[in-house]
Amino acid sequence: MELEDSRARIAQDTVLIGGLQEKVLELQALVQKQKVTISNQSKTISDPRIIRKQSQQQQPQQVAGCGNGAAVPMTPQRHGQGQGQGQCQGLSPFESPYSTRSGFSGASGTSGVEVGVEYFPPPPMFNVNGNGAVPRFPGQCQDQHLSEVNPLPIPSIWDPLSWSNGSPYAAAYLDPTTCIAEFSSRLRELWTKTELFGQVHANVPSIYKDSHLDKRVKEYIMSVSDRQGASSLLGSPATRFFLVAKAINAFLVHDVLKVTIIKGFDAQADMEIGGIKKQLFPDTPTPIRHIMIIAMTTKIQTLKTKSNFIDFCQQKTRDHMQKLWHLIGPLTTIDPPTGNSQAWTDLSAIVSEAEMLALDMYSVPFEYRSEFPAVNEAFDPATMVNSDAFVTGDPVVLAGSDCRVRLGVTPVVRARDNSDCEVGVVRVVSMGNVLLRMGGHK
Repeated sequence: MELEDSRARIAQDTVLIGGLQEKVLELQALVQKQKVTISNQSKTISDPRIIRKQSQQQQPQQVAGCGNGAAVPMTPQRHGQGQGQGQCQGLSPFESPYSTRSGFSGASGTSGVEVGVEYFPPPPMFNVNGNGAVPRFPGQCQDQHLSEVNPLPIPSIWDPLSWSNGSPYAAAYLDPTTCIAEFSSRLRELWTKTELFGQVHANVPSIYKDSHLDKRVKEYIMSVSDRQGASSLLGSPATRFFLVAKAINAFLVHDVLKVTIIKGFDAQADMEIGGIKKQLFPDTPTPIRHIMIIAMTTKIQTLKTKSNFIDFCQQKTRDHMQKLWHLIGPLTTIDPPTGNSQAWTDLSAIVSEAEMLALDMYSVPFEYRSEFPAVNEAFDPATMVNSDAFVTGDPVVLAGSDCRVRLGVTPVVRARDNSDCEVGVVRVVSMGNVLLRMGGHK
């Protein structure tokens, strides 16, 4: 009797083992497919032919004037995207002369408001110990060592010819309208890159991994979204890459795209520029503001001609990357063959491009203000672009339906033109991409 029971159990175990072996083979095949997909993405990202092909296909952007004196660039409209939102429509390199990346295109909007329904596993819950205080934009993570951080050398893509001094774009900066259009285009490319980085390198939710993120990373993610919605956004592949992009964009806006990009290179220049900034007030007369801004931009242009300025910029990139990687690195997906080296390389290229853009932006007599659309703020089609795949429709209809911001992914960037000592015109340089929720829904 016992022998028969043993034989029966052996037979059952044999069947079970056979089933498990089949599952293992299926998983191995799936892993191999994923490796091929990642390899193809990396090849596409690094293929310079894609740049040439897209450059030939790109249409020139124009700046549309408004009756109130503001100029709103022709930002790619994504208000009416359907369920295909979030799918990469073509990859181009993260690195380029000052980088030309445009990987997404939107369909035209519909006349009504369409709301999709997401069905995903429950997101991880963020439990932060202590008093629960969330810093506004914490930058204290540069000294925090994370076990997954394994930085690689920064690629040297700094090129003096990319800057306004001596570049083919120098003449364009003499005309404020053309200059605004140029910065508008470069900002759109930068935001597109951060979004694509989130898709390629950080769009695989993991309940276990996300629940065990370092406390400061959790706090930072909540600070760039909100405490209630952060885990939901991070736990869905339809929104995770947007939140990662927002985390990168917030860092770039508050740490990189500032006049302080040159701080530390020359103590005398730092003191002079700091003194000028302290004397600038909202009610400063336009002629005085013009003189002060011109003095500041002239100083920056002079610093850029110094022989050791490139070395300083490369060190600045390393410093920014060390700080940013502590916040973004733990959110990336580790590729077994390469680790996180490709993610590090792509993110460092984004940071380098942002630094070059900052140098050009503050080499002309403009002042800038960047504001992310706030959570629960009313949707404004004049300054915002809907990137949501589940709340779609005509922008005017969305605004009339009391749609609210669920996440402000990119900032609304405005520039005050101080090139004329009589008139300081404020223009919209970059509209804010947002995710939406229907009015009344939290």
